[in-house]
Amino acid sequence: MNQMSFIPPFVGTRPYRMTSADYIRVIQAGGFGDAHVELVEGELIQMAPSGPVHGSANADIVVELSAIYRPLGLRIFIDTMVELSEANIRAPDIAVVDREIGDRSHLVPADILLAIEIAGSTLAVDLGPKRIDYASWGIRNYWVVDVEGRRIHCYTDPQGADYSAIRVIGFGEPVPVPGADETIVVG
Repeated sequence: MNQMSFIPPFVGTRPYRMTSADYIRVIQAGGFGDAHVELVEGELIQMAPSGPVHGSANADIVVELSAIYRPLGLRIFIDTMVELSEANIRAPDIAVVDREIGDRSHLVPADILLAIEIAGSTLAVDLGPKRIDYASWGIRNYWVVDVEGRRIHCYTDPQGADYSAIRVIGFGEPVPVPGADETIVVG
């Protein structure tokens, strides 16, 4: 079955604006098709599809974290909507959730113990605006896995619009796993 996607047209130079509730309704109706879009300050931002390096890093990290978190009863979500505010919905590559979400169609910041972005061409966005969004809305731990630089930027303790604790760990070194007394090695 061929499903058409609906991405609102631009009128002049003004982008189409919507609320997070509008965005969620469109997603639930299949309105974006296979397009990966996030809602940032009420505007739709199309995200590029991931390549093999991104996908491989994502899968490896999920496998490592699953071995630690599943026995603790925590769940791992991949590319799942997180409603940050009435005008912002992000979709981290990986989200570790430490509480029951019921039948909600999306996550909220309080659900998330750890959000992870795998960064290649998106490094500036992941270290900049996404970091600020995640900190501002209280996501407790945030990792940016820089596949080109071969390092993990680990952010903890959100304070206002940023994190108060930042640690950069190279691939091949142990990375402490939030909420567990264990580490993983990336790369």
